[in-house]
Amino acid sequence: MHLTSPVKRCGKSRLLDVIHATCYRPLIAVNISPAVLVRSIGTDPPTLLLDEIDTVFGRKASENHEDLRGILNAGHQRNRPYIRCVGVGTAQCVEEFPSFTMAALAGIGSLPDTIEDRSVIIRLRRRAPGEKVAPFRIKTDVPALNALGGRLGAGVRSNAGMLGDAQPQMPVEDRAADCWEALVAEFPALDGRSPLGFLAAIGVQQILTDTAAKPFRLCFSQTTAAAVLHSHLASLDEVAAALAQVATTAGEGCAIAGADPRFPLPAGTGADPMRRPRERYRELTDEIRRIDPHTASHWLPNLLTDLAVDQQGRAGLTPFNAPSGKQNLRTFFAKPLGEVRANPSQIRQALAGWRRVEGFTGEYLDHHVINSAADDPRGRTGAESGVPGATWLATMALPQLRVTGDGQNVAATLWHHTGRRHLMIWPLWRQPLHPPAVQALIEHPRLTPPDPRPTIQRQDWQALGIIGVYGAERQHIPGRNFAGVLAPIPVTATG
Repeated sequence: MHLTSPVKRCGKSRLLDVIHATCYRPLIAVNISPAVLVRSIGTDPPTLLLDEIDTVFGRKASENHEDLRGILNAGHQRNRPYIRCVGVGTAQCVEEFPSFTMAALAGIGSLPDTIEDRSVIIRLRRRAPGEKVAPFRIKTDVPALNALGGRLGAGVRSNAGMLGDAQPQMPVEDRAADCWEALVAEFPALDGRSPLGFLAAIGVQQILTDTAAKPFRLCFSQTTAAAVLHSHLASLDEVAAALAQVATTAGEGCAIAGADPRFPLPAGTGADPMRRPRERYRELTDEIRRIDPHTASHWLPNLLTDLAVDQQGRAGLTPFNAPSGKQNLRTFFAKPLGEVRANPSQIRQALAGWRRVEGFTGEYLDHHVINSAADDPRGRTGAESGVPGATWLATMALPQLRVTGDGQNVAATLWHHTGRRHLMIWPLWRQPLHPPAVQALIEHPRLTPPDPRPTIQRQDWQALGIIGVYGAERQHIPGRNFAGVLAPIPVTATG
């Protein structure tokens, strides 16, 4: 691990203190010779913590520490011994010293390329004037960190067999995969090639980012297209538990976890109060702002817009919502949340393996919700069976999916008008991205199809890290008066 910052006083040494208090057998130093290092490793290696590493590998000093660089490079994996002749006088013998050990190196600037290539890099910055943090107190904080380290160690020992056998699909290869394997959680059920799988993956990142002050980066496996999350949550079960905590602790009567319980406005027995004529849309925004300013800015602009109008003269609705019958904006969110609150295990199923629930519409984000007679165990036609956990995750992705318009027609993130077709087009990418980078990529103009087939130019895919582009559109259901279910369509890549 490389802890780096551009200037001093960014918290590198303090982070080393925290690691020192929680890791296994810490060996901390500001400088160490190759001879001392290899004799300190042995068969039960410590965790090496080197501070001020820029004084060792800085431009003026690096040529004098090639032996140390070689040991650190070799120590990235087992069975790379450091071999020397040892003894007194003529009584010499060849001795092998193990080099494998965990290491955290802290300093200003970069390390030699060969070390950085083997590192998980943590970039720190100086705290801004308005940012406040609690002070670190050795007397009170170190004992608590020691206790945490003990619990972590006990957890690793009790699950050593499972952890040792785990083989997650990695979004990176070779040495980078070795570095990141322990920090990656892959969700095999969230196949990015399906609209519901992709939206649910965006929802996972959005929920965790909104509820935790820690980075969550998302990408997709180049071999399976499954969603992969890079974070401090190191397993699918940890991610599922964190998501279930959000769902089950939502306030009573909430339709959206984390939002005011009064939003979206309940419909009662009449028309949906969220669907107002365009000329009255400002009344709605003022009403929601009085209820909760955060909800008004975080959710409302991604659901409705007065820059578009539907056939009934109402403000434009996000194309991700296709209400049927008595469905409305509140039920779009409340039904999936209610299902996972009642059965939190459905969240883990959403990540690991989908199980369909009869009678659940899936908010029509998945064409498989409508069964044919061949699909249905009892040969019924039109029976609905959705995936509550994946649907809830998908509805929580909407803060990432902006809705706007051209004065008449709705325009939304991922959606494109080509001829008479309204298509959803999305990319999968290999590099782990934070939410702002995800939003920038999925809104990139290179993903706009020039024709209704649809066709996408491959130009710039490599530079953007794109590994594939997929599509969907609403599929009409005979005899039903609504936009239809979201069904995959082929996308042709050219160039």
